[in-house]
Amino acid sequence: DGARLGKLMYDSHLSLRDDFEVSGDALNVMVECAMEHQACLGARMTGAGFAGCAIALVEKGREQEFIHDVGVGYRKKMNVQPQLNVCKASEGTTIKPV
Repeated sequence: DGARLGKLMYDSHLSLRDDFEVSGDALNVMVECAMEHQACLGARMTGAGFAGCAIALVEKGREQEFIHDVGVGYRKKMNVQPQLNVCKASEGTTIKPV
C-alpha cells in the first residue's frame, strides 16, 4: 500500500543520508520539505547521490498543491527556486505476442 511504500522510501533516504553519507544539504532539505506536506506519503533522494534529484510519492489529485507548497518551502530554506515535475508510473515494457 502507499503508506508502507512511502515509509520505506523515507527510511531508505535516512539510510543513504546517515549510513552511507551520499546525500547533501540540498537533497536533505528537499526531502524534508516534501515530508512536511500532508499529501506526501514518502520521499527520498534518487540517482548517484551528492546532488541531483529527489522523488516523492504524493496523493493523487494533490500534485499541484504539493508542487506549490514544497517549492515555496524549499525556496525559503535554500534561497533557490527548485524545479518540481509530476511523473506518473506507466505499465512499463511488456512482450505481446503477434
